[in-house]
Amino acid sequence: MKRSLIRLFLIIVGLLIGIVLLAGAAELAVRFEPVTAPAPSVTGDYVQLAADERLFTLFAALNAAGYDEENYEQGFSDVRRTVRATLAEQSLPSLARLRPYLAMCRFIHVSQCATWVLQRGPAPDFVRAVDGWAIQAPALLFFGFDRALAVFYQEAGIAALWQTQQPAYAAEIERYQALVEPAVAEVFAYLRLTAPPTAGVRVLPNLLDAYWRGYGPHVGALSYVVMGPAIEPNVGLIQHEAMHPILNPLVDAHLDAIAQDEADRLFAALKPRVGAGYQNWPAILHESVIRAVEVRLADPTDRERLLLQEEAQGFPLVRPLAEQLAEYETSGATMATYLPTLLAVLNDVPID
Repeated sequence: MKRSLIRLFLIIVGLLIGIVLLAGAAELAVRFEPVTAPAPSVTGDYVQLAADERLFTLFAALNAAGYDEENYEQGFSDVRRTVRATLAEQSLPSLARLRPYLAMCRFIHVSQCATWVLQRGPAPDFVRAVDGWAIQAPALLFFGFDRALAVFYQEAGIAALWQTQQPAYAAEIERYQALVEPAVAEVFAYLRLTAPPTAGVRVLPNLLDAYWRGYGPHVGALSYVVMGPAIEPNVGLIQHEAMHPILNPLVDAHLDAIAQDEADRLFAALKPRVGAGYQNWPAILHESVIRAVEVRLADPTDRERLLLQEEAQGFPLVRPLAEQLAEYETSGATMATYLPTLLAVLNDVPID
């Protein structure tokens, strides 16, 4: 009996070791996957608008698998409705293989998978194009995602579907063409950047996502603004997402400006109030600082309304940060040097 228990114990230990080794191998294989596709071009204007077939493919798959999030009471964009209807009419066995990855995307937040696909090369292969790992999730979760997406691309006829939607994407690009460069320039001027933070900004309309939904990943040499549809041109979203690659690392470098017990108190109070994309302290802080800058960039007559809106959405730190930014504006300092002073104001903020 004793020998049987020892044997069973050794078998279980061996299985656990095997699982750990396989997981480690998958993590390394994905994280350090060789780059075999050309990196995105960094030539031309610093701020560029583009339609992106990789994003279209990812969000077509998400929609086909039941991604139904929407912010607009009148429903999906025309492009999203058309693509969903077209895919619903097809038999897509490849979706069964894709579903675990797409469920993972929704669990860790679709912005992470948008970042992942921007590290890939063009369709139909989606091989690695950008070195490094720009995603806040274990790489092993993405093992085989590229191959599953490539099969879906072929089976669903995404190339033809993408072509049919080109007029809508061209119209969206035209709508923003004169707005994006001044919007980004205003942000850079406010932050008093001494040099551009990346090799370029790429603004990518994403008409298969929810209205007013945006992401701001930094992938390789480029920063991206991925923006969902909007009724009126959403310049604020462009500015908001353009700030993430700049301000996130600055905030992370000065987290110690807020005492640990104060940070713990604020995080405990705010975590239940904010959305699923802000479930750690740095994420809440990133978002609060960026929203405070947005308030200061807005027309002064509109600031109080915006602050009340932020508080209603679970971001009460925006108000003290925005008030402190008034001092920043007269200081002559760059945001990079002023940020510890800005964050320190949160050491004594009451939260109801």
